[in-house]
Amino acid sequence: GTLSIIEGNWTNAGAYTANGGRVIFNSTNAQHINGTSVTSFFNLNITNQIGLHQEQNATITNMLSIAAGASYRVYPGMLVNQTENSSINGTLQIDNKARFAVSDKGHAVFTGLSTLTLNGKLEVIEGELFNATINSTKITLNDAYNGFEFHLQRQ
Repeated sequence: GTLSIIEGNWTNAGAYTANGGRVIFNSTNAQHINGTSVTSFFNLNITNQIGLHQEQNATITNMLSIAAGASYRVYPGMLVNQTENSSINGTLQIDNKARFAVSDKGHAVFTGLSTLTLNGKLEVIEGELFNATINSTKITLNDAYNGFEFHLQRQ
């Protein structure tokens, strides 16, 4: 696949074909993913420490990587569907009414000093969360589907 290093914004007004490539967002300024069309990335790497802002729906079909010190913000009403593996060493912020879905047996691994700010919806569909620590005084889980089991463990 190809390697694309983006130092500005990503605007998709048509069709982008990932073809197994890797897109790296790396800038000293805030970057934005926007446009009128959903973008499907194969490998998405975020190294921008100022922040990458998701303002249009996206699908990541292989690997999402957020480097230590980098941040990725999913805006209200947006969906990020991540179907394979994630390595989150930085900050993932999901705004109110936004969704970050881990599906198709994907894995989201939070390592190092990673931070997940969740005001929207984190969905794990046939996937797993590793090394996720919840620091909260109240956790509410609603079972809306028959046959689902929820396990909470406090250390």
